[in-house]
Amino acid sequence: MTGQIDALRRFLGRNAAARPRRAVVVVGSGKGGSGASTVAALLALVSAAEGLRVLLVDAVPDFGALHLLLGAEPGPGLGALRGGDLEPEDLLVPVADGLTLLTCASADEPGAAPGDVERRALLRRIAGLYDAFELVVVDGGSRRDAVLAACDAGAARLALVCGTDRIALAATHAIVKVAAAAAQAIPVSILFNRAGDAEAEAAFDVLRDGVGRFLGRTVGLAGSVPDDAGFRHAIETGLTIQAAAARSAIAGAVRDLAERIAPIGSHAERAAPALVTTHGWA
Repeated sequence: MTGQIDALRRFLGRNAAARPRRAVVVVGSGKGGSGASTVAALLALVSAAEGLRVLLVDAVPDFGALHLLLGAEPGPGLGALRGGDLEPEDLLVPVADGLTLLTCASADEPGAAPGDVERRALLRRIAGLYDAFELVVVDGGSRRDAVLAACDAGAARLALVCGTDRIALAATHAIVKVAAAAAQAIPVSILFNRAGDAEAEAAFDVLRDGVGRFLGRTVGLAGSVPDDAGFRHAIETGLTIQAAAARSAIAGAVRDLAERIAPIGSHAERAAPALVTTHGWA
């Protein structure tokens, strides 16, 4: 692990101008349980499998679950930057080829977690790392202040994970309203989780009409991720998300989402390593 961290430091120390940044996408939701963390992890894994350098940031304030989903170490968290002994790159944890994780909360000192104002400042500080990656996926969770703080740190797009029920649509409408006021220039895309295409399109029509009529804003439809009981069971029994996805058709849908949210560009120019070799990941 020390050798990997040293290699990351050397990489980050090179000329950032020579490393074009592809996109910074914040993944959030209007209510807990929507699957934002799972979608964020899958977006990062799919993009890394395409040969991109991907940073996955767990910005959930109360110690998120991305490291558990990925079977990785959590890292020291944002609070470790307070004393000046550590730099932002010291928070990075290599996960797989092309994929690096940064967790913002600490498992060891939950009581020392930064407050909202300090978190915003520290998130802006770690945003200095973003130019070293072609894609940054930030899991902002479902708390509005956390999602907005993640957007404030340099996001190019906000992707909101939503269900198709009325409560989920109302919660998503509410966070679009807050985000539109605080971060007007950031495009918003809606991802429907555990839904088929037709169901997602019908729900999106309702949401889009409400956002347009009452907020005077527009939102885009990124697509949908189908429900897969086998995938959910695999995660619940403790498999990593990589292993669970290897047995699921969800991967293909997430790859399509990645193309819509932050287009990868010419695949022919990249050597795309296979993350797994079944159900459309190759």
